[in-house]
Amino acid sequence: MKLNIQKTKSGYSLAFVLILGAFLVFCPFYSGPVVLAEDDVEDLNQDVSERQKEINELEKQVSTIEDEIAKKQQEEKSLNNQISVLDGEIKKTETKIQETELKIDTTKKEITVKEGEIKQKEAEINKQKEVLAEFIRIMYQQDQKSTAEMMFSNGSFSDYLNEMQNTETLENKGQEILEAVKQLKQDLAWQKQVLEAKRDSLQGLSDKLDISKSNLDEEKENKQQILGETQAQEDKYQALLEKARKEQESINVEIRDLEREIRKQLANRHEESDNQWDQIKGDGTLSWPVNPYKGISAYFMDPSYYSYFGVNHYAIDIPTSQGTPMYAPADGYVVRYRDAGYGYSYIMLMHANDLSTVYGHTSASFVSAGQYVTKGQVIGLSGGTPGTKGAGLMTTGPHLHLEVRVNGVPVDPLRYLPGL
Repeated sequence: MKLNIQKTKSGYSLAFVLILGAFLVFCPFYSGPVVLAEDDVEDLNQDVSERQKEINELEKQVSTIEDEIAKKQQEEKSLNNQISVLDGEIKKTETKIQETELKIDTTKKEITVKEGEIKQKEAEINKQKEVLAEFIRIMYQQDQKSTAEMMFSNGSFSDYLNEMQNTETLENKGQEILEAVKQLKQDLAWQKQVLEAKRDSLQGLSDKLDISKSNLDEEKENKQQILGETQAQEDKYQALLEKARKEQESINVEIRDLEREIRKQLANRHEESDNQWDQIKGDGTLSWPVNPYKGISAYFMDPSYYSYFGVNHYAIDIPTSQGTPMYAPADGYVVRYRDAGYGYSYIMLMHANDLSTVYGHTSASFVSAGQYVTKGQVIGLSGGTPGTKGAGLMTTGPHLHLEVRVNGVPVDPLRYLPGL
């Protein structure tokens, strides 16, 4: 459509009036096209808000249950207390499952809202592009007129000046609409980033839900196993606990002897070029296998540990969530992975400078004996939650039991790790 620039009674040209009107209709600071009905968005946001309140309430319940479990763990270790702890862990896991399911539902609704916002932004951008294209077309036609044409097409010199002013106003408005399109595109890019983050969060929540359901099954199974083995009798439970203590002492000897045997083989085969153990690199320092952001719950040779379990603690305990990835603290070889089912499972690595490390209460291993691992490589998953695989009886909650040995002799791991 070709617009003739003509003076109106108000002193504005027809082109100026029409194009400016189009800008006012379609600019982003005016009402634009709505993809999601406002009522739908409001309902979704209200639903999300209500779900968040429920999530907050469940988080409080989890905290209360954890406090109850902690109190039981401070009491004398008995069958009744162990069953109470297991019941508490089961209740906590069930509550966390409810919480995660609510978070999944909430995230899905947030994704729906965000997808609607993105579609609306895209519609606004397309509409702005149409207006901008029409503006460019008309301004191009206006630019084709010579100064003489503009002067003679107007009734007076003042009309000509008015026309020039109108043209300048249009150019300024065109720049505004161009900047608006740029801003809309930036907003759209950000909205898409938020959407992608929420989708990643949804996947993470789904994975967490699967792990929680698996843990719940293990906790229930272990409770039944303990009740079956003890027949709900305290003396049988204490016998089972004593067996676990002796097993722990036996494992300590096993680890020591295993390392000494390997060191002996190293000495005998030192001259052989194909000796894989000679290829380990390292400077004698270690990195944290899990993030110690919660501090240390039991220290090396901790007297409170001995008072509770009746055995020495040749390690540090690092509180961390069940199923946390464990990273190799230095290059080395896998000496052994002991899979004891619901008993005490561990991974042992051998490093340079006569160092070795042990990771207790392991719930899963991604390595096997003889495999070479590099610093930072995931070797398995932590455990320690009573009633789960790899935890054994001598645990009070999820954590990593970390040992460091020099020539088979246990030493304080904190001497080789970065400061907290």
